[in-house]
Amino acid sequence: MQNSHQSFASSRLPVLPMPPKMFGKFKKSSSPERTSSPSASLMDRRNQQVATLPHRATPQSSTHYILPLEGVQSPQGIPASLHIHLPPSFPDVPPQLLVQPPIPHAWCNQEGYLGMPRELRNWSPDNNLGRIVRDIEREFKIRSVYQIPVQPASIPPPQPIPQPQPAPTPQQSAWPEVDSLSVDMLETLLSSPEALHAFYESLDAPKQIAQIHRELLKQSEELAQQNLSQAPVIEDLQSRLQNVTGSIQVEAQKHAQLLAAYREEAERFSPQRILPLIENAIQESEKASDEISESFYKGQISVDEFLKQYKEERKRFHQRSSVKEIITSNPGIL
Repeated sequence: MQNSHQSFASSRLPVLPMPPKMFGKFKKSSSPERTSSPSASLMDRRNQQVATLPHRATPQSSTHYILPLEGVQSPQGIPASLHIHLPPSFPDVPPQLLVQPPIPHAWCNQEGYLGMPRELRNWSPDNNLGRIVRDIEREFKIRSVYQIPVQPASIPPPQPIPQPQPAPTPQQSAWPEVDSLSVDMLETLLSSPEALHAFYESLDAPKQIAQIHRELLKQSEELAQQNLSQAPVIEDLQSRLQNVTGSIQVEAQKHAQLLAAYREEAERFSPQRILPLIENAIQESEKASDEISESFYKGQISVDEFLKQYKEERKRFHQRSSVKEIITSNPGIL
């Protein structure tokens, strides 16, 4: 299986030339080795690049991330993942991208190290790592090549014995009347429009077409006569509709007048209009009670007359006060 995989990848998917530091085992960058931690500027740029990675990329460490390639499998059916390794001097040096398990593809070698797309090959610190990773993921989803398993040899099934095919029947002509004409007759029809017209009218198909045309014309005339016979009914309905429309307009005017009168009366009996009147009536009852008491003190009325008049006026006072209290506590009662 491994030999067939290597021959398949070498014959069908030629590996593109890659930079030396992108293949083989993980190698240290050719830049001078740094023993101290990266500078603040380098760390900021590094964090900005890491922030562009897809959310599905899970960190294994601060320098190693794994992104599952959804829907991409190795020839053995194992789900593939993209391993993202960030060197200490990243993004000044390119990242190392590895597909595991290896997938036969033109962008990677047999070990799975990637040298494409172009932004990865021609790396610049200004390149966007997240966009490069998404381009790789999209490329493998669309153009990933799987090893085709070799089917074991088997005895081919017996071929069926060919059966004799029936001879094709000649296609019937649409104008059999023309097929029976002689050459002289055809030349006559072609040279004489009158003869061609007479021959055309003698055929069955034009006769059938003319008959159908006459029947359709007759049906159209009958339908037109039926529509015309309904004209008086339609006119009567239109007249009734106009009368009803006029009645509706008159009733609408009456309704508008009644509505205006109702609103005027409702305004008269609104709490804003009634409460001041009730308050005036209460004050009048209070004043009348005082006048009755003063007349009694002056000896102008007897005790019986005082009691009768005073009771009636105080009763009227309390009735009006009760009405005011009810309206004030329940404005919607009116």
